[in-house]
Amino acid sequence: GNLTEPGDPCCRWRADTASARFDLSRGLEYRRWYLSHPGGAPGNLTEQLMIKSLKPECNNYDPEMYWKRFEHFYFMRALEEVELEPWKPLKVICLVIMIAMFFSWGLFGGLFSDLVSCVSPSLGAALQRQLNRRVPLFRRFGVAPDKDPPPTRKECLLILAFSYIYMDFTSGIVHLILDYAPFWIPALGDLARGFQYHHQDPTAIIRITWYEYTSHIHVLVPIIWVLTQCSGATRKQRLFWLFGGFFAHVFQTAHRWAHMPDQMLPGWVKFLQKTNLVLPVEAHMKHHNDLFHQFTILSGHTDLVVDSISEIIPPTRYDLWLFIGIAWFFAPAVLDAHFSRPVRSNLVGDATTLLARDALAERSEMGGQQLDSTLGQPLADEWSGSQGGKVSPEDPESQDPFSSTCARAKKSEKK
Repeated sequence: GNLTEPGDPCCRWRADTASARFDLSRGLEYRRWYLSHPGGAPGNLTEQLMIKSLKPECNNYDPEMYWKRFEHFYFMRALEEVELEPWKPLKVICLVIMIAMFFSWGLFGGLFSDLVSCVSPSLGAALQRQLNRRVPLFRRFGVAPDKDPPPTRKECLLILAFSYIYMDFTSGIVHLILDYAPFWIPALGDLARGFQYHHQDPTAIIRITWYEYTSHIHVLVPIIWVLTQCSGATRKQRLFWLFGGFFAHVFQTAHRWAHMPDQMLPGWVKFLQKTNLVLPVEAHMKHHNDLFHQFTILSGHTDLVVDSISEIIPPTRYDLWLFIGIAWFFAPAVLDAHFSRPVRSNLVGDATTLLARDALAERSEMGGQQLDSTLGQPLADEWSGSQGGKVSPEDPESQDPFSSTCARAKKSEKK
């Protein structure tokens, strides 16, 4: 029979080494890339690749010839023109949801000020005070101001680092599952079909637009929104998903870069690859040569973990890896909900101090002028709802700490 198309023209494949790391020097199967079924229709690359010429000398595999053929396959058609595809309605809807989600977090949840605070806490606090002045406008949309304490600069850096590692590991799990999931599974099968076709035509992902490829991850945005709503996400978790969303787009982009010939890459991208901040071309070539290892596509740093687990749970057990992937996806929300409980139990006292401090800072900035009377009432409504009581406009002491602080300040001025 014709064993050239399955990659084993010398009939040396062994079941006990099927998932072992590929090594040409062992003299087993000749290749694991661009495999096809002898009884199927010829692939669209068969003529270009000249599949019949891939039959080696069975007495002695020539490594130089092998890598020359592999590199030819890996970069084939990379220089062709970009193929424009029509926008898909589902992707557009998910993109709108993503923009709306981050924008609402920025205005109503303190995300914008938290992001600025990562660089300059003083500027972040000033931005938050300016946003607080628009609280009455926010309330028209039925959104209450967030009472969670903002992350410190150290916490911002830790969240940034964790989201980088988290997304690198996530890219590996998703890649592994879709490389081995069957096509008959609803929704997942369609994604798997595209991933597995990628191993037949590696440069197809750079012959489409950047948006068309990176927007694959946008279908997860509605799930993240529901997850954060159900888990009562803190400001730290929302900041984590902002960084995570950025790195998710980076790993999609880094994957495209890893399939571009050297002449297509700008100098700054080569620097990022050389410093292993993003996935190097050579590292990803090893995955396409092997298929059982090195699945991550952000930086490759967590390949050690994914590969170690795959020694226990082989990639062909996509069902078990799917369970791991779901658990990993929900982990940030679960951890945030668990560790934020003791913090939220003290929010009343903490918020009292924070709001009073902001009121005094506001008065200082306004030079002792009267505070905006519309500033405190929305917060008063929110605080009264959280404490199970009603706020009486005539009784300043029954209002929230921010309003009562303002009332006491006015009394002292009259005295």
